[in-house]
Amino acid sequence: QILDLLRKIKVEMSSSIMLITHDLGVIAEMADFVVVMYAGRVVEAGTVDEIFYNPVHPYTRGLQESKPTLGQKIEKLHSIPGNVPNPINMPPHCHFLDRCSYACEQCKGPYPPSVRLSETHYAVCHRALEIAKKNKKNGTQSEHSPSNTPKMTDAGSTADATKQENRASESEMTGTTNEVVCEPNAVLPTSKDTVKKVTVGKAKAKKKGGAND
Repeated sequence: QILDLLRKIKVEMSSSIMLITHDLGVIAEMADFVVVMYAGRVVEAGTVDEIFYNPVHPYTRGLQESKPTLGQKIEKLHSIPGNVPNPINMPPHCHFLDRCSYACEQCKGPYPPSVRLSETHYAVCHRALEIAKKNKKNGTQSEHSPSNTPKMTDAGSTADATKQENRASESEMTGTTNEVVCEPNAVLPTSKDTVKKVTVGKAKAKKKGGAND
């Protein structure tokens, strides 16, 4: 119900929504563009399909492997070993190094650069291209796809193609998406423009509907 309300507000105000969450089900159902952060830095970004079908950064892959998968029974979910580094004394190398199963000697050097995988997809990892090729070869898509991710839905119901179609039609109607574009390792932009847009939308709604909220 809450997610449906957010979608309704987005359409009515012709605006975008930024969701900050660890719930992969919410991301799969609501997001168009996803930014993955670890230890205060952006480590991967892309469309929701790119992040779920082709996760490249080892942290993103760890998150995907930690989620339950529809139609599969397992005794214990995967957990990423180790701990987040001390934020007071961050190392100069990749912050995920000590927890990464893909770590190599190069990872102990300077912080990795951003590697562009497509026009909308990039990952901050020395082995990004190698992992992306491995995904394509092994068919990671079917394992991590949004369709296999349990979604947040109304009680007693399940997510289906209808919600995806409704979300697409909403974007077409308003000419907006939930997309947030962010450069690697950059501080996320403030919401001043969004607040201004919402305020204007609210003022118009009041003018149209009178004094009633």
